Amino acid sequence: MIPPGCNIALIRSSNLRPSYSHVDEIRGKHKLRFLNLLMEGGEWLIAENVGRGIGQNELSRIEEEFRSKGAGDVFIRNGILYSRLHSANNDLMSKINGIPGCRIGPLHIWNMDDVYFTIEYFPEQAGKVSDILLDYLSCDHSLSVSLEYMGNYSGRIPFMLNLFQSLGGNLGDYCIVTTGWNATSNELASETSGIFLNPGLFYPKAMSDSDTNEMIYYGKGNNFDGPASEIVDRDQRIYQITLKTRFFNDFYESMKESGIWPLIFNAVSDGRTVTNNMMIRNNEVEGFTLALRQHFGKRARNIHVNSLVSIVRAAEHFTGSKEIP
Repeated sequence: MIPPGCNIALIRSSNLRPSYSHVDEIRGKHKLRFLNLLMEGGEWLIAENVGRGIGQNELSRIEEEFRSKGAGDVFIRNGILYSRLHSANNDLMSKINGIPGCRIGPLHIWNMDDVYFTIEYFPEQAGKVSDILLDYLSCDHSLSVSLEYMGNYSGRIPFMLNLFQSLGGNLGDYCIVTTGWNATSNELASETSGIFLNPGLFYPKAMSDSDTNEMIYYGKGNNFDGPASEIVDRDQRIYQITLKTRFFNDFYESMKESGIWPLIFNAVSDGRTVTNNMMIRNNEVEGFTLALRQHFGKRARNIHVNSLVSIVRAAEHFTGSKEIP
């Protein structure tokens, strides 16, 4: 889900990745799939779950295929194939991420010859986003890119999931795992600078291994109390928060070790309980819940009351019909 009033710019590249690679053979030739955008050590990465280990000969072949399209280093960890971004996209994403209230959507879609990704921004940033996009689209960077859509989106199903379905993807293959932090008022006030005392929606600007993270907050109350580093829109109660916490670093390490990256992550607070919503593939539920157990058991986490709240089909989560799969 994205906050109400958020705008979307959809970019398509027709030569960012090879139309066919050895990854297709490993994955059973599934041409339509999601890719994760991550930030590790301050650098952008694309991650794809290939489901098994890859031998050195296979990795060398994949690396050659990807580099022919401008991707950077390719490496494998715990069944996840990682690649560094083409320099033009790396530059674009860093510039967008530097605008308060803006972020690159955490999902990419790879479909045959095309790769899609989004920019999420609010109307107040439209001018800055437009300038960066025009430079990117007109630059001689060897990528074949186009702006497919730019404007408001208020659908209940997130934009990229809606696009995935329109391209023939099946959301029935995915589910939403929700966890809860049942905190005391003292915990909420003392942890994470007290930001979760504010009811509303929280979105990390990037899934990162850093212990200092930026989040976009869309409020449901009248005021915001806490360390808002930037006011994006006071009337709409939209803020960007710079937050020093071990949570994201611990979460990143837990997911890296497990070889499962949630495709969507957001947090919701009602001022008393904080819930995290994460989208994964149905066949990853067992491994993901084990990873959550390890995450909750880490030193900075096990002092809190964390719990698994629900696992529901992705489509039903967003349409409001939440039956257990």
